[in-house]
Amino acid sequence: MKKTSVLLALLTLPWSVWGYTQLTAGGYHTCALKTDGSAQCWGRNAYGQATPPADTSAPAPTSFTLSLTPASNGTISGGGDYAAGQAVNLIATPASGHTFTGWLPAPCASSFAMPDKALACTATFAPLRYKLSLTPASNGTISGGGDYAAGQAVNLIATPASGHTFTGWLPAPCASSFAMPDKDLACTATFALIPKANQPPTAGFTITADTGNISDQACN
Repeated sequence: MKKTSVLLALLTLPWSVWGYTQLTAGGYHTCALKTDGSAQCWGRNAYGQATPPADTSAPAPTSFTLSLTPASNGTISGGGDYAAGQAVNLIATPASGHTFTGWLPAPCASSFAMPDKALACTATFAPLRYKLSLTPASNGTISGGGDYAAGQAVNLIATPASGHTFTGWLPAPCASSFAMPDKDLACTATFALIPKANQPPTAGFTITADTGNISDQACN
């Protein structure tokens, strides 16, 4: 009687005491789900009914890994292990001279819900671009303006109008070729009038006084 009472007392203890969370019974066998997520069965096993399926021996994952791809043009943070549906907040800080352009692939973003699988997110950065404007010139044409990254090679072209010569670019570092600084810049091309004495001759007609003949010759 004493042994029977002890056995009944043990059987009335909560399942968690034995390390189980759920229990199900067949005609001659019983299976239970353990607290670690694995299954355990006992009893008659003539048809394998007391043998847990192989895929129940490991617990189902409760969290998933979010990894972040290292970035060379900025710093990133927010990776780790998250439960499915848990809020994720990623931070991307661009390095000097760069700007943050976004996260890849979806659903990676500054804020999103963790999916039910592992995920790798990559932050994208791009060099900052600065505006190079050219002052319109009345004595020639100029080209080469636009948006440039700091340090990018710039090539400016100045073509003087007839009777003029190109004398240079203002201010520094404006030049025919230079590296774009890390700020907006306005460049002006300077042109000068060529003195008539230095200009090439043009064709015309002159009258020779001593003969009265008209001849085709160069006029200065």
